[in-house]
Amino acid sequence: MNPVGPSTRDRLLRAAIDLFAARGYHAASVRDLCDNARANPGAVSYHFGGKRYLYRAAIRHAIDRLASSLTESLSHHPDDVPLSSDQVVNALHAQLEMDDATVKLLLRDLAEGGSAFLEGVAPLLRPLLDQAEAEFDVATSDRRDTPIRRTVLRSGAALLFLHGAWPMLTELFGFSSSDRHRVLDLLRD
Repeated sequence: MNPVGPSTRDRLLRAAIDLFAARGYHAASVRDLCDNARANPGAVSYHFGGKRYLYRAAIRHAIDRLASSLTESLSHHPDDVPLSSDQVVNALHAQLEMDDATVKLLLRDLAEGGSAFLEGVAPLLRPLLDQAEAEFDVATSDRRDTPIRRTVLRSGAALLFLHGAWPMLTELFGFSSSDRHRVLDLLRD
């Protein structure tokens, strides 16, 4: 971070994550984005080339931030003990709990087809899947259906549902915030 404060580009990214998460791509105007970022309306074009490119940059930034936080969280794990999939999912769950705007932004993009999400996640996820499958020496005739990929699908779907539907789940079932980990375990079973 700049000692004087965040740069205009950084302020625009933060405002974009928050506004696109709250309103969606079409309802968030460039003027509102710039007002929230305390930036000149021309700053979106100058820094990103337009609203669509700012949207994609915001998704990538949110994913990168989430991945960095997750990596930092998992770096405290002892090197001589292999991580379990549950430990990774629980660490990701903890990171998602701290960043509601990222969850909403990713879910909105997924609801609209997921093109920006895929653009941001695929470069991160594919190498991790390949590495995990190589480490566990996964041999299968259909690489689309491996135990690791099934775990990622099952856990990813559970995490996204849990975080996206949490307000509805608390209202419907009377859950409190302390119930989130228990509910995640129920969804994964």
